[in-house]
Amino acid sequence: MNLGWMTKPAVLILGPVLVSLVVWSIPGGESYALRGFTVRSDLTFSSFAVLLTWYVACLAVFVAGSKVGASIEPSRGVSEVENTPVFERRFLAVLTVLSTLGVGYAVVTAASQVSIVDALTTGGGNALNEALGGELGPLTLRYTAAIAAPVAIVLARRGVASWATAAYNVVLLLLSSSFSSRLSLILAAVVLVVLTARIDGGLRVSRKVVVGGLVVGYIALSLLNFSRNSQFYEANGVTSITAMNNYQFAAYLGAPAQVSIGVSDALLTSDYFVGSTSPAYLAAVPTFLQPGDVNVVGERMAGYGGDVDVARSLTTNSAFADVVTNYGLLGTLFALIPLLVVGVVWGHAMRYNGLVVVAAGVVSYGLAELWRIYLFPQGIFVYLLLATLIAAVLASSAARTAASHESRRVSIRTDRAGGPRDVGPSPASRTD
Repeated sequence: MNLGWMTKPAVLILGPVLVSLVVWSIPGGESYALRGFTVRSDLTFSSFAVLLTWYVACLAVFVAGSKVGASIEPSRGVSEVENTPVFERRFLAVLTVLSTLGVGYAVVTAASQVSIVDALTTGGGNALNEALGGELGPLTLRYTAAIAAPVAIVLARRGVASWATAAYNVVLLLLSSSFSSRLSLILAAVVLVVLTARIDGGLRVSRKVVVGGLVVGYIALSLLNFSRNSQFYEANGVTSITAMNNYQFAAYLGAPAQVSIGVSDALLTSDYFVGSTSPAYLAAVPTFLQPGDVNVVGERMAGYGGDVDVARSLTTNSAFADVVTNYGLLGTLFALIPLLVVGVVWGHAMRYNGLVVVAAGVVSYGLAELWRIYLFPQGIFVYLLLATLIAAVLASSAARTAASHESRRVSIRTDRAGGPRDVGPSPASRTD
């Protein structure tokens, strides 16, 4: 089975939107606690057309940017050494160090406030995230684990890195997932798929492997969900681990469709989104450069002006709704600018045949999340691209230095062995 289709921009952008609509449409069990809503939004032709227009525009702009990026020649300094063992090992080493520092700092910070073991074994895993308090800085480094782990796995499969190194990075990824969210695992999976498709011999796998991977993923997500949310579900009468995970999927996958449909309908029937937002151009500005406190927490808590029925505990409901709520209808046009930029990054990164493709994996993850959250201006997203760039620069420098030293050693050995020299004819061959 060829899974290369999973890396196509159209699949990454529109696929999750379709899945969300399907899950949202499944009847039964509506409640704030278990489904995230009690009254379904009204899906009309007009509201569907609004959503379809925006997502198709996002796809079109991204594809245009990717074509521009693909036309840019790869860096000669990187492309000449990107497939050497020195480059690959140094690239992984840089990411592993950053990941270790970030996860280690998170462990120390959380352990100073709560018992990590108790939080994970008693279903109070959310306390770990709360202990970090949303602090940025060194804690941001822990997200590096989501790109370091897939790189380590790919290199271990090729014999460039050890499986012990890969296992260490996977442990860091699991710790990072426990502190922040399960979505680090999804980011790692997307990066692994892109890396495998581009540099690790393609994505042809058997159906048994696909089914086995889905089963393992479901079990892993069930256990992580239980460690974080079991107390919540038990309070709502759900005691089965699998039932908890199913309801988590239902709320996680269905709520974005609920909110997207509700907000698109409100744009046509309500004046809530008129004149109540930040300047539209800020949709194209990285969040860490935006002035003041530009966020939608209060608006979400208000149910988007009372036009959408959704649980207040859900905070990643819809990229479309977040952009409109933050920046108004005009903001949806400015939001296309970052999509154009990351399209250029994606297209250029795909020109490489080595680990620089990680940048394309990060962008692909952003596309895959566009149905529920607008990640491209977020500091974490920008950081992951910068981490990839830093790793590539340091790795290429190390590889060129190693190549230079090796060339010098070969030259010295050749000279000592009496290499070819222009000595002229021997005395025995002279003629008078």
